[in-house]
Amino acid sequence: MTEPTPLVRPVARLTGAAALALIHAAERDAAARGLRVAIAVVGDTGQEIATYCMDGSGPQAARVARKKAYSAVAYGMPTDEFHEQTHERFGPDGAAMLTAAVEGTMLLGGGVPVVVDGSVLGAVGVSGGRGEQDRAIASAAIHEVLGASAGAGGASDGGHPPR
Repeated sequence: MTEPTPLVRPVARLTGAAALALIHAAERDAAARGLRVAIAVVGDTGQEIATYCMDGSGPQAARVARKKAYSAVAYGMPTDEFHEQTHERFGPDGAAMLTAAVEGTMLLGGGVPVVVDGSVLGAVGVSGGRGEQDRAIASAAIHEVLGASAGAGGASDGGHPPR
């Protein structure tokens, strides 16, 4: 006979200190690129842990960064990769349909999940540059703070399938 499924399980979570470290690392990377961005960090359930707007970032940037981070957690992969998958699966209007149907979803580049030991612990969302710049900033912050052991999700870098 099989063991019953446990009713509780231990869960690793990003701490507030980790969120602040991710924001500071992203800020340094963005400044080195000459960009003024907003950075958001969410936990494993999409809850906001911290958001920061660099001086000169746009008025919409914080909201967009939070949506990118939320989407990266919700779908378990970088937002630009999920956008490509929805385009392939549902056609050119796939991403628009998904963002209209699922409140809080943003599939522009710049949302990157924080994956440690195969588990999505949260995500970093960046808004203010081009999508590929925003993703690079988020990925660099994750790598700086959590090291090479932390993946950035997605099929192209040994990441995590969507949930």
